[in-house]
Amino acid sequence: MSKLVKTSEQQTSNIMEKLPQEIILGILSRLPSTSLLQSMLVCRAWRRLIRDPLLVATHFSHMADKDGPSFIFQSNRPSSSYQLFFIDFSDFHSQGKVMFKKLPHLMSIYLLDSCNGLLCMRDARWIYICNPFTRVYLQLPKLVNYPAQVGHIAFGFHQTTKQYKVIQVVYLRQQVLLGGRINVATSTLVQSQVHVLTIGDPSWRHIGTLPYDLARPIPKALVNGRLHWLSKPNNDNTASIFISFDLETEQFQEMAKPDCCGSNRCFHHLMVLRGFLSAGAYHDNDELEVWVMKEYGIKESWIKEFTIGNHLPPTLQQNDLLHFNMAKARFPNSSVRVLCILRNDEILLEYLNRVVVVFDPRHGTFKELTFDAMPHWYKLVVHVGSLNWIHIPGLSLGEGHLESSGVIRDGKGNWVLGYNRFLGKCLVVVAEFWGILDGLLLLQEQGYDEVTIHSDNLEIIISISNSILEELSFNLIRRIQQILAKEEKRSLRYILREANRIANALAKMTLPNDEVLHMFDDSR
Repeated sequence: MSKLVKTSEQQTSNIMEKLPQEIILGILSRLPSTSLLQSMLVCRAWRRLIRDPLLVATHFSHMADKDGPSFIFQSNRPSSSYQLFFIDFSDFHSQGKVMFKKLPHLMSIYLLDSCNGLLCMRDARWIYICNPFTRVYLQLPKLVNYPAQVGHIAFGFHQTTKQYKVIQVVYLRQQVLLGGRINVATSTLVQSQVHVLTIGDPSWRHIGTLPYDLARPIPKALVNGRLHWLSKPNNDNTASIFISFDLETEQFQEMAKPDCCGSNRCFHHLMVLRGFLSAGAYHDNDELEVWVMKEYGIKESWIKEFTIGNHLPPTLQQNDLLHFNMAKARFPNSSVRVLCILRNDEILLEYLNRVVVVFDPRHGTFKELTFDAMPHWYKLVVHVGSLNWIHIPGLSLGEGHLESSGVIRDGKGNWVLGYNRFLGKCLVVVAEFWGILDGLLLLQEQGYDEVTIHSDNLEIIISISNSILEELSFNLIRRIQQILAKEEKRSLRYILREANRIANALAKMTLPNDEVLHMFDDSR
């Protein structure tokens, strides 16, 4: 036997329906991503509205064109579970403020690349595409593991074909048999294999070999639908080479370099500055010249845009100073990276994955930026904070049409009530919080003043018990904590999934598109 508890969203829906669509779109598309995510929890009508592809696309366009750049930081320490941070310079020019925000924990996976508000990440076995704000993710097909492999992974989007692609260059090292065991030789790389995956395809494609050295973690520059890298000097080639990969034709080619110095090893890195392919080059005087290609593909269009003098940030500790000097002695181009040009023409620099510095080219001054909870060592990528996602039919994502459910038992473990509700398209973590909130509201109605919550999701228990108000589920967690604060006795316990099989079975009994709360007072 089941009972129905009806919920109404008519009032909220009517308010939204009274406003013209262009006004709603204009207001919501200018809100920060975190604010939009919180608004999705107001009601299902708002959730459907904010998931609208037109709003998502317009919001992404506004976020990409705002007054300042934004970045994703990731701590390089495994002990920190590779925590992600978001830094936004939108208010830096007008107010001198920079937003530095810790993002909700996704998974203990390593940051590789960013494109159109999406991150490419990996662990020891898999590569993922994910949105760090919505925490929607896609696990990519596994590439066959080669023995003793090292490699380079890049992620990009082609505006004409509207396709996202991941490129993996796998280098194989020689192997020798010593004492009955296979060992990796310390000699140079002996072979490369280039693999490409179009997001939405079931498998990787092998497209040939690559005669360039991309084994080191080299930042890429995405311009005109092409990925660009600086191939570092190796034993076979003493000259730095600019290479590109066309995301449409899947062809590599060399790019023309600026005639900036007599040494072929002076080039530091490639980057995108205000939409142009750019390159940094060091000289014997330790100055960093930044060159910009004003007309793509035209060698003569390379011009020197500005010069950055030698600077050592004082916050680098003594052990960093030793590393800094050694790096300069071996590779002078390995110490400083140009990130972007700010709206006021100041230049953002990064030193040794440790310090972010603002350089004023008009006065030749340097200003270090520090933030609370900033990781000691980090990986940094330019990133547009948005709700963007890859919309391809048939993709299996880390979200879906989900249900919430739960079981209420008395102090002796006897069945009191079961319940479930169809939620529609949402993330798993949101469904878990809804299941707990529905149960607490039912207990309140029946006058219980003691409660113990059992969940097979450890993240849920930690978030509630430690008052961690994650942006994605802020309102839900807050409502749960407000109810628990009124209970005389309360506790939260983590249980194994096998012990929660009845609640999981109830979730499978929901009817599609039936968003009312169903209650079952009989366990049979």
